[in-house]
Amino acid sequence: MVSNIPGMDLAALSDYANRHGISYGQLVARIGPAETRAIVENYVKNRDEIHAEKRKQTMDRLAEKLDKDQAIQYWRQGCSDLEIAELCGVAGETVRRWRVDNGLRKMTKQDKEERKRQEILKELETVLPKDQAKRKEGHIDDDRAMYLYEKGFSDYAIADVMRVTPDSVNKWRQKRGLVSQWVRKSQERKQTMLDMYAKGVSIAEIRKQMGVSDQWVRTVIREDQQKKEAQQDKQTE
Repeated sequence: MVSNIPGMDLAALSDYANRHGISYGQLVARIGPAETRAIVENYVKNRDEIHAEKRKQTMDRLAEKLDKDQAIQYWRQGCSDLEIAELCGVAGETVRRWRVDNGLRKMTKQDKEERKRQEILKELETVLPKDQAKRKEGHIDDDRAMYLYEKGFSDYAIADVMRVTPDSVNKWRQKRGLVSQWVRKSQERKQTMLDMYAKGVSIAEIRKQMGVSDQWVRTVIREDQQKKEAQQDKQTE
């Protein structure tokens, strides 16, 4: 029986036996445990080597399809391995191997954030070019500041672009009744959770997708229900 072969890879033994049209019990009965072990171990070794070689050949073929000039341009733009792979029409592992072989570092979350920041600043110059009369240091161009705020720039980031202090931006924001980006993002996350719940998504699934605790989801839902009840009570008065 198979149990008489301690440490044997039973899946490999079964696979080998099936390929030869017999049960592994018959295989052991015919040639004995020791011989079976040697045969299967050799089979596993050869099988793994064959699979590894096939994988290598596949990756080599995909690597040949990679447009390296295009890939390096995407990498310089801050694209991740998966983004480059999708843009070039190859596998993510192909891009990873190409990047490692060429000594290129992996793009980080900070790289992506900086890329997004530069893209927004480029858009800003197209949509709202600087007014020559407002280029002096310490002036906040209201339209440009609002554009950056809507794009998610913090007080510090807007201040850096406007060449003013973060406190100046904070005062500008409060004067216009705008909340901080932290509060704004928190409100957006809460609304996303409420929208999901309204569509019938379970609390467990909301927690999983949003990366928060069940208790936090329940708190958001409860506060929203209390707010609606208070509004209804006010309307009936």
